[in-house]
Amino acid sequence: MSLENALNVSEGDFINTPITATVKFAETKTYNGRNFYTALLEDGQFKANVSCNKDVFTENNNKRVTFSIEGKGKGFSMKRKNDFNGKAQFGFGENVSVSPAGEPTPGQQAAASHSESVQAHPTPAPSGAIAGVTVGMAINKAVDLFIAEGGGDWNGGERVKDVASDLIRIANDLQAGNLSIPANVPEGEDIPF
Repeated sequence: MSLENALNVSEGDFINTPITATVKFAETKTYNGRNFYTALLEDGQFKANVSCNKDVFTENNNKRVTFSIEGKGKGFSMKRKNDFNGKAQFGFGENVSVSPAGEPTPGQQAAASHSESVQAHPTPAPSGAIAGVTVGMAINKAVDLFIAEGGGDWNGGERVKDVASDLIRIANDLQAGNLSIPANVPEGEDIPF
């Protein structure tokens, strides 16, 4: 699975398919007297922070590797955690294994080089373009709603597409600062922020 696809997994869901990415910035940290290990996973323009209770990152720092699960179904494995400060997060468990993935393709190298050069000041997506993560999360929530409503007629996924589109429009509107007026603010008064 590409890192891009792993980022599209709903927050809180487990990932049972191997993830391939380059490990960067491997660190050992201590919390309540216990060590844990962190790194940045990178694949072209896609990035995610990851943590694990065992050190699978240090010896693989600056290497392209594939993370997979040893003994499928045995407890905590690879999980898409909640985003933190707008950054994607993964948690890896004790049964994760690492294997070399080889060198990135020329396209991935070019994307990684471009990504590093603009990391401090990323350029906005082209007008009309929507980030894959946003689309993936909107589709996941639309499917959840479709199932909660009892499924019904699939009709080529039109209901899911309509709901996902509405969710993306709402997210874009909120990101633009167009917030709704709180119910408890009388008309004509300033809205507290």
